[in-house]
Amino acid sequence: NIFPSINNTFNISEKLIFRLAGGKTIIRLFFREVSPFVFYNFEENATTYGNPKVVNAYVTNADARFELYPTPEELISFGVFYKHFENPIESKILYTGSGWNYTFENAEKATSYGLELDVKKRLHEFEKSDNLKFLSNLTFILNASLIRSSIATDENIEGASSRSLQGQSPYILNLGTYYNDTDKKLMASIMYNITGERIAVVGDKNIPHIYEMPFNSLDFKKKKGLNSWMSLKFGIKNLMNDDVVFLQNQAYTVDGIDYTRQQITNRFHPGRQFKLGVSMKF
Repeated sequence: NIFPSINNTFNISEKLIFRLAGGKTIIRLFFREVSPFVFYNFEENATTYGNPKVVNAYVTNADARFELYPTPEELISFGVFYKHFENPIESKILYTGSGWNYTFENAEKATSYGLELDVKKRLHEFEKSDNLKFLSNLTFILNASLIRSSIATDENIEGASSRSLQGQSPYILNLGTYYNDTDKKLMASIMYNITGERIAVVGDKNIPHIYEMPFNSLDFKKKKGLNSWMSLKFGIKNLMNDDVVFLQNQAYTVDGIDYTRQQITNRFHPGRQFKLGVSMKF
């Protein structure tokens, strides 16, 4: 395989940069996806069948972005991107009459495109303040993406000629706050992440797709240096104690009235995780 790529950077000014990139990449198969074996997934309570007919997928990528650096520690970036997939690999429901059974198949083609915004802001304006100097140790980070995907399908099988790509969320949001005080050897961060509703397993016109619902992830980390060679670490994962939910949506009409039915196929509670550790340097 030949994978051409191009990456150009244009310096519009000392603080403003325009980037233009493109290339071709490959998505290689996992052993379980292509092997003629059956294995049981205990996390999903489902049986998965490998498919020896599945082939590698190829992706043509293109993106353009403006990057503004107000200071060496700050960034404002806005970009657009486009991806074209050949033979995209998807997880599909395999109807066998009992239990949940999944397999893997190639679709013919798919596209994905969208907008992305990155912001990194440090409160350096408070460095010269007597009472609020500690605020200059704060840095805020934002990453947000809006994505539209489309995949060509067999209307006789799925009941529609196109849908969103399996595994692709319509939006992604990451928010973060970092605190770093080098004098006091203190670092702390809190991170929030959420992704939009996405197809986890592809169904057909008789068995609805299984969707993974948005999950609110909030994590906290803190590190305190005790001296030049020892520090304490503390962290909490999933502060909001959210559940992971997979469900099916089915639309139908009775006596001229449209209805929507939801069925939860899998739901689990990951709970909160607490971590405490000590690190030493010699």
